Amino acid sequence: ASASALAASGARARRRASGPANRGAMQPLYVLLKAAFSAGNNCFYASTDVRGLENVPAEGEPTLLCFNHGNSLADSIVLIAHTPRTVRFCAKNTLWDIPIVSHMIRMSGAVPVFRRREHGDRAAEFNVETFRAVYEALEHGTCVGFAPEGVSSFRSFATKFKSGVAHIALEAVDRACKRGDEDFKVKILPAVMAWTHREKFRSDALLRFRPPVVVDKSHLTRFPTRKENADALIAEVEAEFHENIISAPDWKTIQYAITATRIHRPLGTYMALSSYMYLLRGWTEVLKMDKDTVVISRGAAGANNADGVKQTTVGQLWEALETYQRLLDGARVRDERVRRIERNHGVRSSRATCMRIIAYRVTICLLLFVLAIPGLLLWSPVWTIIKWKERELLSRGIGWVDSIAENKMMLGFWSMVLVA
Repeated sequence: ASASALAASGARARRRASGPANRGAMQPLYVLLKAAFSAGNNCFYASTDVRGLENVPAEGEPTLLCFNHGNSLADSIVLIAHTPRTVRFCAKNTLWDIPIVSHMIRMSGAVPVFRRREHGDRAAEFNVETFRAVYEALEHGTCVGFAPEGVSSFRSFATKFKSGVAHIALEAVDRACKRGDEDFKVKILPAVMAWTHREKFRSDALLRFRPPVVVDKSHLTRFPTRKENADALIAEVEAEFHENIISAPDWKTIQYAITATRIHRPLGTYMALSSYMYLLRGWTEVLKMDKDTVVISRGAAGANNADGVKQTTVGQLWEALETYQRLLDGARVRDERVRRIERNHGVRSSRATCMRIIAYRVTICLLLFVLAIPGLLLWSPVWTIIKWKERELLSRGIGWVDSIAENKMMLGFWSMVLVA
């Protein structure tokens, strides 16, 4: 974009940031937007497991909602749909220039942030009004949403948090103290998100609100400088995320952690998404250890050392999981099919039983297909467009992968409106 176009975009977004901090007039529009986002969230995700709502500060308490950002605008949709409070997000100002998206952003009362990536040295100048709006919002007890990572990224690991959120919290408290309100506090609320397949239709999502970090006047004097105080505060917030998110150096580690989690799950049991993610994170942390680390020790039977203890290292665990997954992939067998045989005490179903099951399922599928033909005729163009857009985004590289869910939601929503 040209310098003049960016300047014009910045001027428009600054005017939007300079509006009243306590947007009472926005409330009806926000309720409408929340209802639309809830419907979109329920259509796109098969389930959304929300935990820790008791940790969300009460209405009127100054709050900075911080979330891990791995699914572009879809993250904001999930948070608006499931956070009991009104959330004003801080978002890159270029979103105000995107058709349709800009209208939704205005309805949400979002505040534009000017990044150095687009605006260079003028970003600090442009952000003066942004910070003023944020401080006023906190003064009025508003909840403001931030992504401390700064950008959305589709990676197997979490990127390092920037200290901007901590600086804002400390500055808000400092300003309140100068006004004579020494009891003023800002609560930094960690909102941890995880997905089974974040970019796929009918995936499962987990949203967990963790206990807030309360920032008061004592945080202003912990260290000699504001930077040191901010660095210590953001490290505390980041540690809360790293104790709850799934982060690995590569996708292969997560793949084998998923394999281990499937084996770990007790036979014949249903596991809630939060429990599944807890196990998955545990196995991910195990597989990230040094390959020589001993993780399993058993009694004398089959001992492999002088103490009569059989030891298994992380490296051996990697090999066992890789072998198991390779066998399943080679036979094109899903792990759940193996578990069904185990639940039947290792007895395979007879050929006649298998044929009866196949005949039954084929009959049901044919009946459902006939009933679905009218809908298929209407939705086939939509599905084709969405798949084309997914392939097109994937072809652009890693920087665009995080926009897949966002584009699917938008295309699906407007297609639904047109079809209806």
